[in-house]
Amino acid sequence: RLRSAVPLSIEASKLADAGRLLASDPSPPMRAAALRLLATLGGLEVLPALTDALRDASIAVRRETALRLRSMDQTIAAAPELSVCQRAVDELARSLRDDPDSDVRTYAAEDLGYFYNPAAQDVLRAALANDESDDVRWASAVAIGRSNDVNAVATLLSVLDHEESPSIRKAALLGIGRQGADVAQRDADLARHAGEVLGRHATPTATSARE
Repeated sequence: RLRSAVPLSIEASKLADAGRLLASDPSPPMRAAALRLLATLGGLEVLPALTDALRDASIAVRRETALRLRSMDQTIAAAPELSVCQRAVDELARSLRDDPDSDVRTYAAEDLGYFYNPAAQDVLRAALANDESDDVRWASAVAIGRSNDVNAVATLLSVLDHEESPSIRKAALLGIGRQGADVAQRDADLARHAGEVLGRHATPTATSARE
């Protein structure tokens, strides 16, 4: 049943007020509160404002933004061709690559894993290989494992062979498991290699859990 025009107008007014606060209020807590309201009430129309907030001067606001963008995963994954969705993915990739805060980078990597966008794979692989934070590298391994990227399994197999962190090896192992049936159908040699690597690493890795 259609909602009445009055509640709709009230909601539109709240969105407009929240958008103004997010764009210009000097208080980071107020900007974070506005961001939460936008993410709760809005849909695709608020995505540009949320994306802009990934460049906020406040670490707390950027963290909140990356967390809230996750709630729009179905919208972004369903319409990757829309410029607003692609821009959100691009900005999250930039955050993963360049943000000085490791929590923001971790949340950005997790978000990219939910959006299933092939444009994010290069930056996820780079973060997995090079980020100084184990949390970021763990999140990147999980995101790669969730993807449909044809190179995901090869990347994660390399992690199993060369990674020292048990939690990151476990993330790679779980990601390979998610990809298993598709790999067997797509590339018999890769599937055989995966079986060999898993045979070497599955037992010790499976007993290690991320704290």
